Amino acid sequence: MKKVLSLFLAVLMAVSCFSAASVQASEPSNRLCDYISQQELGGAAYAKGFSYSVDNAADFVTLIRTGYDVSEFKDAFVKSVKDNLDANGGKIIPNTNAESLGVYGAVIIALRSFGYDTSNFNGYNLDSILETIDIASARPAQYHYKYAVEVASPDRAKALIDDLIANYYTLGQGMDNWGFSCDNTAHFLVTIAPYASDYAAYVTDAKAIIKNHTAATGAFYSQTYNDPNADSTAVAMAAYASVGDIDETMALYKCLNIYYQSTKPGVMLYYGDENKYATADAMFGFYYAKKLFLAKNYQIADDVCLPSFGSHKVVDDAAVPATFKAAGKTAGSHCSVCGMAIVEQKAIAKLVSPKLKLKKGKKKFTATWTKAAGVDGYQLQYSLKKNFKKAKKKTLKKNKLTVKKLKSKKTYYVRVRAYKKINGKNVYSDWSTKKVKVK
Repeated sequence: MKKVLSLFLAVLMAVSCFSAASVQASEPSNRLCDYISQQELGGAAYAKGFSYSVDNAADFVTLIRTGYDVSEFKDAFVKSVKDNLDANGGKIIPNTNAESLGVYGAVIIALRSFGYDTSNFNGYNLDSILETIDIASARPAQYHYKYAVEVASPDRAKALIDDLIANYYTLGQGMDNWGFSCDNTAHFLVTIAPYASDYAAYVTDAKAIIKNHTAATGAFYSQTYNDPNADSTAVAMAAYASVGDIDETMALYKCLNIYYQSTKPGVMLYYGDENKYATADAMFGFYYAKKLFLAKNYQIADDVCLPSFGSHKVVDDAAVPATFKAAGKTAGSHCSVCGMAIVEQKAIAKLVSPKLKLKKGKKKFTATWTKAAGVDGYQLQYSLKKNFKKAKKKTLKKNKLTVKKLKSKKTYYVRVRAYKKINGKNVYSDWSTKKVKVK
């Protein structure tokens, strides 16, 4: 895009950027974080599930962290944890039939958000299990290591990170989870971020890999699937934010707003359609971005656009026809305030002049010329005079003409050009000129 994306102007609803548990009424509003909170809440209302249990504890953590009111899900979730522990002799075993330290971590985070003491939850010490269970026997899914690392002691967290690296990470390629990708490597970087100084080489490597999977309009999954999209942009933003890279975080935050459904704040589009998975990934990314913006007190000016509330002042950009002298552009639109392209104008290739060839015959010649894409037709002229005085003229749609009944053994000068009607007038290419001596 030409003017990629500044941020944003609009009337703002007053919602705090903090979660309900951490808000202090006396703290000043951070306008950018206030806006992100609106995006989070809109996304949460759209992407929320109908039930949450041990089996989807990680998704529940994402929903909780938006600040959305999860009271309707709380009792059922807490009961599912207690029932699972009771049924499995004090262990949490989800429907995968295997213990997972990632699930323990997500459950602990969710329970603590409700004020539970996870060292004595209905008589079970979840904290102790997280610290003592054999990692190899309860190895998390690659994306879930981060939840265990977040709540574990430093020594345990580093042991988990070492296990993640040993099993899934390759320097120069990133994290492998059904293949190496931006998304996988972004989740890896979020996981190791709390101990970034201890894993500096891996932080540098992961950032470089993610950077290699970003374009002007966002991040893409892999070099094979290299169209920027909401999911990859959101998790890449989370990764940069988790290690404090505010410039890259802001650049991807701006890009992420491209993929919003303008009439439903917070709802993400995935290749043009509303998508719950993309919206959930955006909610995940916003948690980390908002934390960083708040920590750095990153503000935005009052005259900057906030696009998800439809605040762009949209100006139409007229199509520019291609000519034989210059390339054109498709119709588009942009915001007159922030310069963001709403509908990006795409280049239309310059029209190409035809190239003439002549074949002589007995009292005739045959003229052929290359087809010129996008033109309306051709003009051909021939004359016995080099200056084309008293030239015969033909207007054609096809790119071939045989001229007969000519004077024998005479030299004829022939030229052809293409034309296209633009704004009611014919615009012509340069002439392609040759001569031929007929038999």
